[in-house]
Amino acid sequence: MIKSPVHEAITLNALDCVVPAGSEAQCLTTVAVRENQVLLYGVRWPDDPPFALNRASPPRIADCDPKVTLRSTAQPKCWTGLFSDADKTAKQRTANKPGQPAFGPGDYLLYRSHFGDLQFFHSMAAYDGETAAETQQRMRMWAQFLWGVATKTIPTDRFIHTVGDDQTGALFPRAI
Repeated sequence: MIKSPVHEAITLNALDCVVPAGSEAQCLTTVAVRENQVLLYGVRWPDDPPFALNRASPPRIADCDPKVTLRSTAQPKCWTGLFSDADKTAKQRTANKPGQPAFGPGDYLLYRSHFGDLQFFHSMAAYDGETAAETQQRMRMWAQFLWGVATKTIPTDRFIHTVGDDQTGALFPRAI
C-alpha cells in the first residue's frame, strides 16, 4: 500500500542474487527474504523505524492505535497519515524557522528520520543550510554507533542515551 521493496531487492542483489541492473526485484523470493530477515529489517529500519505512539495524547489520525507499535506493516493507514502530517508540518516549521530541523527530540521518530534532525539516516541534511561536512559527520557518528552495536562493543540492553557518546546521547535524551 505504501512502498515497493526496492531497498530489500537491492540488498538481496548485493548479497548473493546475481541479476542484471534494473532486475533486482527478481531477487525477492520468499526463501531469500526469510534467510535474510534480520538484515532486511536493518535495511528497512531508517525508512520505517518502529516506535510507540503517545498514549497520553494519541495522534488524531484515523486508524492509529496507540497500543500497537507503529510500523508501516502494522498500521499502514496510520503510518501514511503521520507521514503526510510530518511533511505538511515540516513545511510550515521550516518556513517559520529557517536554518533549523523541523523536528527533533520529543517528536515521533518517523517525523525526525524523514523531516528532522535524523535525516542523516538517509544521507540528507537536517535543514536547508546544513553543510555537507556536518551531514557527513553525523552519518559517520551513526555508522560508528551501529558498528558498535553490530560488533557487540556497545551494549544492546540499555537505552541509547546511556551507551553512546555525547552526540549520540543528545539525539535520544532520557526524558523530554
